[in-house]
Amino acid sequence: MPGREQPSGELERRWASPAGVWQRYGAQRLDALGATPSLYSFREPPLDAGDAAALLDFPPRAVVLDAGCGTGAYLPHLAARIPAGGRLVGLDFSPAALRQASRLDAAALTLGDVQRLPLDDAAFDLIVSAHMLYHVPDIEAAIREFARVLKPRGVLAIIVGTERDQVALAELFTAAGGDFSRGRYADTRFNADIAPRYLDGIFEHIEQTVVTPELVVPDAEVLVAHFEGERAVAEPALRDGVRWEAFIENVRRIASETIAREGAFRIPEEIALLRCWKAAQP
Repeated sequence: MPGREQPSGELERRWASPAGVWQRYGAQRLDALGATPSLYSFREPPLDAGDAAALLDFPPRAVVLDAGCGTGAYLPHLAARIPAGGRLVGLDFSPAALRQASRLDAAALTLGDVQRLPLDDAAFDLIVSAHMLYHVPDIEAAIREFARVLKPRGVLAIIVGTERDQVALAELFTAAGGDFSRGRYADTRFNADIAPRYLDGIFEHIEQTVVTPELVVPDAEVLVAHFEGERAVAEPALRDGVRWEAFIENVRRIASETIAREGAFRIPEEIALLRCWKAAQP
């Protein structure tokens, strides 16, 4: 596989398996447990799925796939831009996520795995893959499937961080007792910098747009809640001998000290939109 050497065993299972993904995201995104605001509600300038959708071109009567649509964050923004006669499909492997997405009434929804798409060849003009590919066990298979269901000269739009994205959050993880190399596991699986290793030879042209917002967090409990929500993957990445409870207290202490000193805990981001054109001929 392209990219860096991958950790194996428990961390791989927790990060890239369907059960692991929803163990990590379920409480935060589906059950909405707790009253602490999301870390990403403190992004400055505010950015949402609509900002990414505004950068995409939609041909007449465009047929669009949101691959890994989750609970539907991008669906209303994509639906609003599809020309008359077009169609939007949202696909995810989680029935629970699709039940949430169905409340938006923005797209036809399909249960499926991006590694084996239950979709026809050359069916789509545009595929959107947002912050998802680093969860897929076989990323190369997913890329091949995207190319299969795209029309000639169709576009794959990938939204993902670079290697420089959220470094301050990774440094907090390390300072509180985490292992840096394993804590950055998502970024070593797939990011904007290594994406061409997967895409070259399948897509004939790639354009990249990068935005650099910042998470400006005023309350340490927001960071505590963020790591608690990631416990399924974060706990196996702690240094030997560090217990989860001690790690969380370290996060709270370090973040509180930083906020008292600087007014906020700042996490610079670097997020890329990759637009990848499928070759006219295979």
